[in-house]
Formats: sequence, C-alpha cells, structure tokens
Amino acid sequence: LAVVYSLGPVRLNSTGVGELAVGVAFGVIPVVGAAWLQTGVIDAHVVVFSLPISAWVAAILLINEVPDIAADAATGKRTLPVRIGLSGTAIIYAGIHVFAAAAVVWLTMRGGLPLAAPLLPLLLLIMAWRAVGAIRQGVADRDGMTKAIEATLGIHTLGSIWLTGCALFVAFWGS
Repeated sequence: LAVVYSLGPVRLNSTGVGELAVGVAFGVIPVVGAAWLQTGVIDAHVVVFSLPISAWVAAILLINEVPDIAADAATGKRTLPVRIGLSGTAIIYAGIHVFAAAAVVWLTMRGGLPLAAPLLPLLLLIMAWRAVGAIRQGVADRDGMTKAIEATLGIHTLGSIWLTGCALFVAFWGS
C-alpha cells in the first residue's frame, strides 16, 4: 500500500481513496495481524476494534491534505479534499470520527469492551467538531488549521491508548 499510495500508475493519493488505504495499512492490518499472531484467531470483534484506529489514521491524512488543496490541484494531485472541497472534507472528517466512536459503542454493547470504553471516544468528538470548523475555513485561518491538525493527532494518540487500555482491562479483568 505504501508503494501504490504515491508511485506508479495507481497513485492512490490521487484517486480519492488514499486515505482509506492508509487507514487500512496503519489500522486494520497491524491490529488484526497482531491479534492473529498472538491468538491465532481473527473474529468480528478484532476487526471492529481495529476500525477506530484506522479511522483516526485516515483523519490525520485527510486533515493534513487540507492546507495543500491549491498546490495539489495545481500539480494534478487529486486528493479527496481537492475533489470535494473544504465543505465536503469537513463532512467526511466528521463522519470518520462519528464512525470511530460508533465502533467503540458497538463493541461495548456486544461485551467486547468495558462499559466505560465509549466515554473518551465520545469526548473526542468535541475535539473533532472544533477541527471541522477549521477545515471549513481552510488556510484562511492558518492558526486554526494548525490547531485542528494537532487536535487530530491528539485524538488518534489518546483514542488509541484508551482502546489499548480497555482491551487490556478486558483481557485481565473481564468486561
């Protein structure tokens, strides 16, 4: 995926699906692969557990493409933000974060995570919502865009650590 993301005839980063490919490469594949290596099992819970990680990674890539919309468009690099503009990118970005939180809620309802697991992902939606406003402004508000990118990195970091802690809690003490 790393090679076809930016090289060769495929160039996923110019097709509008690069964010999805990166999310899979840095979320689903390592999380599901690690679970399989340690347990020999891949089930729906493991796959769903990997989805918030994938979503948060895709959000990092998506928001980092926003400041480059004009330059990317000028060079023919048709990233998702180039294709759908600031408003569309803001909607996709918000949807990514809602999807991540929903996956955690689903896992919790199915008994795969402790009852407290959705708390932080739901709170992280507040940070994501603030970033949505910055995306809508784009580079017109450089300071806001910088803070939104930093917040997105924080969402991924905090969310990933939280989910790891929740998984460890279940592994050692049950849900």
